[in-house]
Amino acid sequence: MFLKTWWGKIGVAAFAVHQYDTHFRYARFNRNVRSVGAAVATLVDYKIVLARKPESLEDLHERVAKRWYDVCCTNAGLYIKLGQQIATMNFVLPPAYQKYFSTLNDQAPSVDYATVSRIISEEFNGKKPEELFKTFDKEPIASASIAQVHKATLHDGTRVAVKVQKPEIQVQLGWDLACFRLLAFSFEKIFDMPMYWMVDTVDEAVRLEGDFRVEGVNAELCAQDVSQRLPV
Repeated sequence: MFLKTWWGKIGVAAFAVHQYDTHFRYARFNRNVRSVGAAVATLVDYKIVLARKPESLEDLHERVAKRWYDVCCTNAGLYIKLGQQIATMNFVLPPAYQKYFSTLNDQAPSVDYATVSRIISEEFNGKKPEELFKTFDKEPIASASIAQVHKATLHDGTRVAVKVQKPEIQVQLGWDLACFRLLAFSFEKIFDMPMYWMVDTVDEAVRLEGDFRVEGVNAELCAQDVSQRLPV
């Protein structure tokens, strides 16, 4: 009977969207709903709770910092990078933020080798790492917010580092940046803080960082410059 009501239909539709987003679109919608929820809770804390209990400011900073730290850890991906940037703003933000976000440098999870192999195959016309390289370490030597690095050896014996972008990044990128714009605009208006001025710069920088072709060109230019400066 419940399924025949409008609320039942809405509930079923919402559940279906949630499941599709979670299992097929890397939770790109759900993660931003989580962020907006954290933003609303932050608004309530600083605009309502603080007005009633001004003596609780330090506890409030602690609670809000922990809330956003949890959001960054749960959402992962670009949120880890955002949290790492927050950690560098200790000259502006209260100590509670530094306490939590300074640990994010060690919180970037890696993807398994099967996923790495699939990504490389998709980029190189179905060829697996074992075909493209003489050796390829299955365990990454480093994992960051948007990529991880594997040691490998070319067929001519040259040792290389292979940087593999995590599969969810390009799917989540546009949604995450749109959410970032929304939150920066809202916080600027609500808290009367200049924040939106940086949005375009951050957007461009993140998109460029997610384009490994740009990084490849920069690496080649760097190698050329170094080779010209070093003695033969």
